[in-house]
Amino acid sequence: RRMQLDPNLVKQIMASPNRWAMARRQVNGFYGKVLDRLEQRAGATHSPLTDTERQRIQDRRIATLRDLESIMPQGVFDALITIKINAFGSLVDAAKNGRIGWDQINPSATPSQNSVIGAIRTVMYEMPRWLWAAHPLFLLIWGILFIGVWSLLGGAISRMCVMESANDERIGIAEAVGFAYRRWFAYALAPLIPLAIVGLFMLLLAGIGLLFHVAVLNIVGALLMVVAIPVGFLMAFFLIGWVGAVHLMYPAISAEGTDAFDSLSRGYSYVLTRPWRFITYSAMALAYGVVTYLFVGLFVFLALYLVQTSLATWATPVGQVFPKPVLGHLRYEWTGEGLGWSAKITAALIRVMVMLAVGLVAAYAISYYLAAYSAIYLLLRGKADGTDPSEIFQEPVEPAPVPGDISPDSVTAAKSPAAPDAPEKAPDAIEADNE
Repeated sequence: RRMQLDPNLVKQIMASPNRWAMARRQVNGFYGKVLDRLEQRAGATHSPLTDTERQRIQDRRIATLRDLESIMPQGVFDALITIKINAFGSLVDAAKNGRIGWDQINPSATPSQNSVIGAIRTVMYEMPRWLWAAHPLFLLIWGILFIGVWSLLGGAISRMCVMESANDERIGIAEAVGFAYRRWFAYALAPLIPLAIVGLFMLLLAGIGLLFHVAVLNIVGALLMVVAIPVGFLMAFFLIGWVGAVHLMYPAISAEGTDAFDSLSRGYSYVLTRPWRFITYSAMALAYGVVTYLFVGLFVFLALYLVQTSLATWATPVGQVFPKPVLGHLRYEWTGEGLGWSAKITAALIRVMVMLAVGLVAAYAISYYLAAYSAIYLLLRGKADGTDPSEIFQEPVEPAPVPGDISPDSVTAAKSPAAPDAPEKAPDAIEADNE
């Protein structure tokens, strides 16, 4: 509609298996013709087309391509990343405006990302449920890879945060990664134990539900509700506790050097015995995190904006390969349609470097999350157990090996002074002894 295309051409495009590539070519061709007509008109009137007018046409072309990209079907991984990014942006915006969204706790409520609870629900409930229903194999593979990488890197960052929060001690990346590597299984297993228990209980109840298919046995199934309802209470307990305890499991392993079951016990204990403290600390951390996250995003946006504006001061083609950054939407999609091979390579290289800069915002969000809950864990531990925050598990330092093949006995003998030789007896004393 924006380009007023012939309806027959639109039908031809929609019927083609390469409809999206054809649509992009139509967009580029349309705005190319618009620019040519303006150039011809400017030449006829002897008033050259200004760079500002060219850039305006280029901006319209980019906007149309972005609109086209927004309705194109995505792969599973791309859709997953888009859902996470949109949900996180909604979480920040909702926290900034105080939209809690208590109605989103109800599973039957229409999902909405426009609140804090709604954004969390999207990532922790709606997204896994969609993957399980539509792409179970992808969910399995992605879940294994995510848990493997997050257990190592998240554990290392958590260890660094715990050490700095407790003793203002900064440890190296290699030491932190080594710590997480030796406890990788604990980091990977701890968040999954409650979910596995709930899954086993659900399988048990599903087996009981099969009894309702058979006459007479359905009466047995009804009697077994005496078991089913307490099991439901246990499942609710594990799930509600998991929502809070899962954030404390990594800090527990990093601070105590413990296993998955002990970190699970500590997480549930601190959340359930100090629920209001946990909620208060989490709300304060969220509010402070939103402010700092927005500042970091503004900082990166300003840096990219200044770079793009400076580069485009005397070089209009910069706008074709490096679109002007938009505050709040630093991540952009750019296919390089309508550009030559050199310009496409240029645009791709610039996009990689821009995405690395934008990645700093995501890296800050992850590190802040782990740092905040490391501090919250130490505070809750102090209130619940009376443990001083500075008491952190320290791995034993192995003594330096003794150089060479020297046994401990020989080292002791070498360090001990030699006994003096006994004095020789005089000849008269020897004869007296003989007598």
